[in-house]
Formats: sequence, structure tokens, C-alpha cells
Amino acid sequence: MQTLLDTPLISCPYCHGGDSLMLEKITRAGYWGTVNCLSCQKDYEIATAIDEMFASSTSGAFALWAEGKKVCKPFSCDSGQTNLVDIKDTFDEVYSIETGFFNGAKFLAGGITTKFIQQKYVMVSIAPNPDNSTNSINGLLTIEGKPTGQVPLPPWKEMLLRAKLSIYKAPHLTVIMALNAVDLFLENLTDQEPSKGRPDSWSKITEAHFSQKLKSIMEADFSSVQKFVQIRNKLAHGKEYINQLPSDLKLKERQWKETGMFYEGPGAFAPSAGFALNTALKIIRNCRRIQENGRFIPVNI
Repeated sequence: MQTLLDTPLISCPYCHGGDSLMLEKITRAGYWGTVNCLSCQKDYEIATAIDEMFASSTSGAFALWAEGKKVCKPFSCDSGQTNLVDIKDTFDEVYSIETGFFNGAKFLAGGITTKFIQQKYVMVSIAPNPDNSTNSINGLLTIEGKPTGQVPLPPWKEMLLRAKLSIYKAPHLTVIMALNAVDLFLENLTDQEPSKGRPDSWSKITEAHFSQKLKSIMEADFSSVQKFVQIRNKLAHGKEYINQLPSDLKLKERQWKETGMFYEGPGAFAPSAGFALNTALKIIRNCRRIQENGRFIPVNI
């Protein structure tokens, strides 16, 4: 039985607030609908909010964007020990595990690790205390993943999911796969494989299918599309790419190369990878909005 803890909340893209009171409004509005945030009173499109959650690693994003599942499980483990949390027959694949604590966190001297053991358990391991003392730590695991028996995602969506899952360990691969996802999406529209001359070849497909060039569809974001393609081309040929980034990301990318690449966590990934993922999501979202033309689509909550 799904509880409120297991229900992913959609975060407002402006104030990043999420409220269970919004669930009914979001369900009525549907995927392409617009709702008014209870916190900041601004209107936002649900599809845009879900994409932005996915790009920024907000809790609940995998369940919402990848048609996955979110499950919260309590755990208890002593320092220096390992425990198994039973999630049998719940997931075929786990995308994300977040750890929260009820008590004992102040004694967490050496850190905690979690690992999905295929289709059975999440293994929780807590490092021993430096003085060899023992204390019990109680917490909550928030697990998101592919539900057992889920129908495969469309190829473009699976490619973007893999791009996201690579963002910490292989951010350059994220950029390349994000572009491939756009190729797959547009190829699916017309059965016409995009040629190497992107974004011009993309534009020919959108003009044939939607009677609009990509520049018209993307409007002010078209410059980001051009930079996205340029960055991918540089990376694919092993060349320096930082100068192709938007000006506000160049310094951040250099700083990430110096320090940030040694960490994982929300916002700790390469700015170039985040930029590529966001741009790919915008291209596909803008095209889908035209393709589906306001058709009501339920939100996966």
C-alpha cells in the first residue's frame, strides 16, 4: 500500500516548494497542465517542473520522470555493522537511494554506504567509530527505481535516463547521450535519421513534422541548442570544450574540474553535463507539447 511518504511531490520550479496539498490540483491538471504554487503563488507547467526536478536530482524525480516508483523504508544499524533492508519484488533496478536519520546521526563518525542487491535488498553499511564504541543509528531510506515488470521506456527516454545516471561518474558521456536522445526522439517522429549537420538536420525534421523550424520552436533557447551541439562535438573528438559553454558556466566548469569532480550529490555534477541534459529536455518537451497539443495525460503520482 502506497503511503504519503512513498508519493513523489512535484517541486515548484520557482521556489522549489513541494506540498501534498497540491496533489489533487496536479492530478486534475494533467501533465501539460498549469497550476498555481501554494507557496510563491506563481503559475508553472507540470511537465516543466518534472523535467527540472529530473535535471537537478530532486527527490522523487526518477519516480515522476522515468515512470518509476518511490518507496521509503526504515532501517536500523549499529556502527561497524551491515544490515539488509528488504525490498524484495519491488524493483528491477534502483536509480537513487537517499538516507535520512531519526537518531544517532551525531555518532556517525565514519560515514554510511548503501547498495542495491539485485531485486532483493538494500545493504546498509555503517563505518566503525574511531574509538571502537558501538551505537545504533536509525533512519529512513528513500529508494527510487524501475518497478518490477515495468514496460520498457521509449528509446529516447531510456537514453536520457542513462545520461542522467552517468552524470557523476562520466559527465562527458552524459553530454553525448543527451544529444543521442534528441536524435532518437526526432527519428521516432518521422523515421528519418538525423544527419551529422545538427541542429540544421533537427530543424528539417521539425519543419517537416510540425511546420516549424527548431529555432521557432525553441525561441530564446535556440542559442543553447547551438552551444549544446558544439560542446558535444568538441567532447566527441577529445577537444577543449569550455569556451563553447554559456559565459555564466565557464568559470563554474573550471571550478568543478578543480574540486567538484571529487564529490557526488545534488548539484555537484559538471555544469556542462547539467546544461546538456537541460537543453535536451527542453528540445524534447517543446516538441512534445506541439505533438500532443494539450491532450490530457495523467501525471505519474
